[in-house]
Amino acid sequence: MVQVEYLKGCFDKGLYISVLQEIGPRLTADESPHFEELTSLQIGSLIFLGELVEAQKLFETSLQHRSPSPLFLCRCYFYLGIGHVRKSDYKKAVQIFAKNLFDFRNHFELTASMQFYLFQGVAFYRFFQGRYKSCSLLAQKAYEAALESQFSLGQILSLDLLAHSLCLQGSVRRGIFEFEKAIGLAEKVENGGILSALKISKVKYSAQFGLDIGKTIHNLQQAIQLLNPQDTYSKAELHLELSRQLILRGQNAQAQAQLESASPLIYSHQNRRQSAVFNLRFAHLLLLKGEATAALALTQSVRQNLDRTVDFAILCQVNGLESKINSLLNRKSQNTEIPDKPVTLIDLRIRNRRIKSQNTQFLVGEDPLGDLIDLVDREKMDAFDQIKKFKLFGLLPLALQIPFEIKGIYLGPHRHELITLDRGNISYHDKGLTAPLRKMILTLQGSSFKSKEFLIESVWGYSYDPAIHDAVLYATIGKLRKILDLHSAWIEWANEGYRLNPSIQVLTSLDPQSNKVEPKPRTQTKSHKGSNGLHMNDLNARQFQMLRSLKKGRFISVKEHSKNHQICSMTAFRDLAALHKSGLLLKFGKGRATVYALSKP
Repeated sequence: MVQVEYLKGCFDKGLYISVLQEIGPRLTADESPHFEELTSLQIGSLIFLGELVEAQKLFETSLQHRSPSPLFLCRCYFYLGIGHVRKSDYKKAVQIFAKNLFDFRNHFELTASMQFYLFQGVAFYRFFQGRYKSCSLLAQKAYEAALESQFSLGQILSLDLLAHSLCLQGSVRRGIFEFEKAIGLAEKVENGGILSALKISKVKYSAQFGLDIGKTIHNLQQAIQLLNPQDTYSKAELHLELSRQLILRGQNAQAQAQLESASPLIYSHQNRRQSAVFNLRFAHLLLLKGEATAALALTQSVRQNLDRTVDFAILCQVNGLESKINSLLNRKSQNTEIPDKPVTLIDLRIRNRRIKSQNTQFLVGEDPLGDLIDLVDREKMDAFDQIKKFKLFGLLPLALQIPFEIKGIYLGPHRHELITLDRGNISYHDKGLTAPLRKMILTLQGSSFKSKEFLIESVWGYSYDPAIHDAVLYATIGKLRKILDLHSAWIEWANEGYRLNPSIQVLTSLDPQSNKVEPKPRTQTKSHKGSNGLHMNDLNARQFQMLRSLKKGRFISVKEHSKNHQICSMTAFRDLAALHKSGLLLKFGKGRATVYALSKP
């Protein structure tokens, strides 16, 4: 006769194939005194190996052989309920867990072992409903029952569930502590499968809540490398979390690569919840690229495949993402570029901190990453040093209050700093940006090409001499392209000169209002009247002469106008500002690098 204690030890270690090989695929003799013990081990092993149909058949057959004991029924119902949850058949799972609780909770022979299966089953279902407080209370009871009955595997499973629910309630550090307790028990019983899953969960939650922000990417990548290749579920979970962290860091191209790695893993075992999270991550990337219609179609597809009774947490993510998508679509339909609210990260952290669907509240320090995101939301660019410290450049659109899908260059806020923003791909440079390079960027912006003569005069204030200044200009353009790195093509060249691609916005930290993207100026009609009612005969002599002498495609600065007419800089500024306000001149650049050109076609 097979030793029951040996098989129970194999089961606790997660050696489910060994259990089935020892017992055999069929029922043991019903006259065996260990019939129920061995049969429940068979059913549990089949469930954890993903063989729900075979486990169901074995259970039904066992009921035909003898009158089952309450403990046998309670244990088997628990395993079958778990099997249906793993297959995303939540309706059937809740029926089984509810029947188990209703039939045996008040049973006169209720043992500690039975209490574990009853409480753990209902707690498991509460977790998938998003009712984390109720889940944690039931998981605690399940742990106490498993401890009383000296059921090692039960202690590990209940601690695992307790840790998950605590983290998602906001008690993150206590949740991590419970994970560590479960890891210690799993090491003692030598259950490698559960031990690996526990370690993965600990790494994932530490990353999600930013308990070690500086090492998050390294920890996730290392966990993926150390993971058993056959554990596709855990590997997919890590890829999904890594993609989320990369989005926060403004590395959308790398985030998409992680999703592509996760795709075959997720669809191989067809887990509905993982598939939903995967599609939401991908929709988020589409939104950051400005492809709002495609992102909306994907989120709506996710919604149709969710069960409202148990997928509440994911539905909250869908609602949050759809609100951002609709915001972008509304801006496009109204032809405005100013967002109601820039997109941050849509995830469980946002749901728990913002939606307040439960009577739980995060304490300061429990969610450092969430605290930082809230700081950026509240302090805007005053939190830039924190963004830079942790390299969370994906939060810059929120801090700068600019459209998240923008393509542009941000100068500042400190000297030598340059940040490129390319629809969610954000790069930071803090070396090599000299004052001439900064001025060159400001001068190059605009739709027209700037001649070498104009650039030399605007950036350095010299009278252009090809023999002297061409080499300086070429070297400066080369350095600028090197700093822009992958975006060097943003600097365009033609026979007329150089320019920054017209689609690229240039933002600075000097004037917060200047970072709001304004609608493009309308082309003026052929009229002698400006948009504000200024007639040509209302101009002073300097303004009239300047308009007549300024050629199409040429630019004039305040300094040049002041020099041409021997007037002070303030008077020259008022002349040009009035012409710009009236619509007779177009304005390009910021600060001292501002230049003006004719608005007439």
